[in-house]
Amino acid sequence: MDGSISNIDYTKIKCLIVGCGLFGSCIAQKIAEQDKKLSVHIIDKFSHPGGTAYSYPDPETGIELHKYGSHIFHTSDEKVWKYINRFTDFFPYRHKVLLKNRSKTYFLPVNLKTINEIGGCSLTPAEAEKLFSGTCDNEISQLQKKVCNKLFAGYTAKQWGTPLTKISAEIIKRLPVRFDYNIDYFDDIYQGIPENGYGFMIANLLSAPNIKVILNTDFFKIRHLLPKDCRIIYSGRIDSLFGYKFGKLQYRSLDFDFSTLPVKDFQGNSVINYADKNIPYTRIHEFKHFLPRHISFNTQKTVICKEIPAKFTEEKIPFYPVNDNENTIRYSKYCELAEKEKFLLTGGRIGSFSYLNMDQTILQALEKFDLLDL
Repeated sequence: MDGSISNIDYTKIKCLIVGCGLFGSCIAQKIAEQDKKLSVHIIDKFSHPGGTAYSYPDPETGIELHKYGSHIFHTSDEKVWKYINRFTDFFPYRHKVLLKNRSKTYFLPVNLKTINEIGGCSLTPAEAEKLFSGTCDNEISQLQKKVCNKLFAGYTAKQWGTPLTKISAEIIKRLPVRFDYNIDYFDDIYQGIPENGYGFMIANLLSAPNIKVILNTDFFKIRHLLPKDCRIIYSGRIDSLFGYKFGKLQYRSLDFDFSTLPVKDFQGNSVINYADKNIPYTRIHEFKHFLPRHISFNTQKTVICKEIPAKFTEEKIPFYPVNDNENTIRYSKYCELAEKEKFLLTGGRIGSFSYLNMDQTILQALEKFDLLDL
């Protein structure tokens, strides 16, 4: 991998992948595998491959740290699962998330245990489902409002930077609810954490000798050097690609505060959410819980990370697209421009302006690869 611009002759590149996250890395792997004589160039502004899914072993504790918040691989797509297992072994981790509101702790997603705890009741699955389906006397039951305000009002206000003084019936009805005691966060068939981390997994994806990884490189600083017929596979911000012609798309960003603590176990779980409005962070991650059979699990130190929502600025990473009506219309206009570009292909979470999970990003890469005419 090379972070230098000076020793690359961009004028001779026929195919450039912009963005070394899962989308770009999977397409690079597929192209290199198809034609082992073709030189595949992939660039990224980051100093590491893997995008925001990147993880690495902490040099002090040996704990695998997720640099941009917890990433759990989960999918029910057998094609995606078989593909990614070519590049890593997975520890069969089942994700469980807790939420704290003041002195109370609840399991997420909302399940029958959570409903009964908040309501101070003992509903059966059928009784709870009736209350949450809108078939009871009131369109939205008082219990639904209580659950929503207790678990989601403060958290959502912090996450999106918008106070929720009134929660509509439509929003409440969209909240994921289970009417049994299942406390798994995901329902997918296949779930796990890469045994050697996401950094190792991405390195394997990019290990073909004809893949050239160029880090610490801004696409817009070398764009003018590319030949006009260069195929560009782009996973960055589509609004910046077209000079913000229709205005800027909106995102939310995050800050991360890492701490190494002199205790074996800080919170007893990998992720705990914080709903209190007066607490600035939305989650605390404790990474050693992802790989409990790793030697680092028993060390008398732990690493935690507080995840703090932030307003997006040009200096920050765009983590969450704001998919309201105004931004959706604006994005569709940029898509129309992109479709007119013969040598351009866009995708990935940011390139698609979509809240894609990792498996969805990989599937999109595999499907878009099949459409490439190289």
